[in-house]
Amino acid sequence: MVDLKAGIVRILDQNSTTVGTGFLVTDDGLVATCAHVVEAALGLPEDKLPIPQGEVKLDFPLLAPGRISTNRATHCQPDREDRRH
Repeated sequence: MVDLKAGIVRILDQNSTTVGTGFLVTDDGLVATCAHVVEAALGLPEDKLPIPQGEVKLDFPLLAPGRISTNRATHCQPDREDRRH
């Protein structure tokens, strides 16, 4: 059985404050989260499309406690026709 708790990711801003949650969805490090969480982590206004640019800090509290890693957004899918998140 897969331990889903191990895939929980805290998304941090530049001050290492938690701004949202994500989920590890592949073994090679792909994380799914909401676009507004990535924007908050990067200090950007909401609804900034296309893909927000910059390094996002990630904390895997149940997989690697105390170890902060970084990653970049690679895909952004608006969830409404008016392109708002």
